[in-house]
Amino acid sequence: MADGVVEEEYRAPRIDLEGKTIPSVAGGPSRGEDERSGVSESVLEALDLEGSAKDESTAREGDTALGVWLYRQDAVPCEVQLSEVSELISHDENFVWIDLCGYQERDLEKLGRILDLHRLGVLSAWQRPQLDVFQRSFFTSATIARLDSSAFKVHASQLDLFLGENYLLSAHKLPLPFADKIMARTYQNPQVVQHDSAFMLYIVLDELLGYYEGLDEDIEEQIEKMEQRALTDASDDLLQDLVQVKRCTFALRQLADQHQNVFQAFLRPDFPYLSGEGVDVYYRDLETRLQRLLDSLAAAREAVNGTFDIYVSHVSHRTNNTIKVLTLVSTVLLPNWLILSFFSTAFHQIVPSFYNETGFVVMLVTMAVVTVGVLYAFHRQRWI
Repeated sequence: MADGVVEEEYRAPRIDLEGKTIPSVAGGPSRGEDERSGVSESVLEALDLEGSAKDESTAREGDTALGVWLYRQDAVPCEVQLSEVSELISHDENFVWIDLCGYQERDLEKLGRILDLHRLGVLSAWQRPQLDVFQRSFFTSATIARLDSSAFKVHASQLDLFLGENYLLSAHKLPLPFADKIMARTYQNPQVVQHDSAFMLYIVLDELLGYYEGLDEDIEEQIEKMEQRALTDASDDLLQDLVQVKRCTFALRQLADQHQNVFQAFLRPDFPYLSGEGVDVYYRDLETRLQRLLDSLAAAREAVNGTFDIYVSHVSHRTNNTIKVLTLVSTVLLPNWLILSFFSTAFHQIVPSFYNETGFVVMLVTMAVVTVGVLYAFHRQRWI
């Protein structure tokens, strides 16, 4: 293994930085949650976790994409070569964003040497969002949830962010779904250079929250469709779909909720990288938006429960209607069955007049009168 890279997950217990002690932050699983994913075990079927950097199924040779952009005050951002990064980040007037997609182990080793990163935690499989602080840089990770509405699955992939003086390195195995928005904002916003990696990190996390808000809207749209189906469809397929949507909503909310500890750590007064009046306001806005997102996903979860109640009510209503029809039929047929039984009894020697044409007509008239009487009684009670 080359210098600057370790295979296992690294988490600095406590780092003393210029007399300030900063603990590493990573949310652990609660009771009833899966140890690796940190989500409830009941929703694991709806969650698909990303593999490690060594997993050939997620990182194949030729799939790696590397982009390096240089930002300068009063200058249009431009792409540069990776070999120029070391020289560029040594000058404060420059800021470099390095984006690595579909990486393999050797790609991370190379970047670790160029940026002088002492620890790289991205070689492990997907892990919960965390924050690790080092002497001259810090590492944070985020979870990108990809929603597969057709299969009712949530794929959790990891976005690793390494921030140092005058640079930001973002590493991910799958393309960022909001990469174009990040590029558009960095091209139009000169504050990227003014605040360096702190503001660039804010832009990335801000677009991440915007992406989650879009997923929340997709979930709400799915729930609305389920509500419409629940009014007309009482099949077992709808019940199965409701369970799957509920699990997806649970999984999405718990994945978003895992960012809370990291976002709160950014606002600590003893966290030097993001302190200052010019930056704090942006990260406070991130925490506020995250809380609104969690509230919205919680409301979506309750909406799923409401849809399930509609489904149960619809099934109960259909069952009641079926029982009502069967009851009406039974109530009409029972008197007629008694009349038929009476006239079929062998009383022809005792009452011979019942067993002729007149008796047959009397039987039919009696059955008709009883049937009409029963139906009229039901109508008076507004049962039919």
